[in-house]
Amino acid sequence: MRTEPRTAGNNRRGTMNGYVSPPPSDAPISLDRRVAELMSLIDLNAGSYRLLWYLLGHQHPETGTVRVSQREASAALGMVLPTINRAFKELAAAGLIVTYQPGEYQLHPLLTNGKTAGPVTSIPPIAALDPESFNAQRRQRYERQICNLRSSA
Repeated sequence: MRTEPRTAGNNRRGTMNGYVSPPPSDAPISLDRRVAELMSLIDLNAGSYRLLWYLLGHQHPETGTVRVSQREASAALGMVLPTINRAFKELAAAGLIVTYQPGEYQLHPLLTNGKTAGPVTSIPPIAALDPESFNAQRRQRYERQICNLRSSA
């Protein structure tokens, strides 16, 4: 049984298969109750929520940044790369993360209690839904799914 992590030199693709870096800190993460309520109003798929919680757990305690490749996130969460890629895109579209460069992300300051890696030029708005729009949005999503099923049949 292998006890050391695989490195780029000992697997066929040059990736870190099976190895995921530990969180940078064991310090607890706290979210304001208003932020938790806001999070319930963000319409994300389950994979995006899982990735968001993973990123929250791996954020740097002083900057709110996360350094993780999509391959590392894929290995840690047991999700395929296309799903991880969509999840990163969905989190960015929702305003929850900003990509500095591939593999380096800044979580929204609301999620990090205001901690950022540096001066933030513009804080993206978080794409939260108005609870009154839930019924209409769910109905539209259902109609799109039905159309997709019809076109694939």
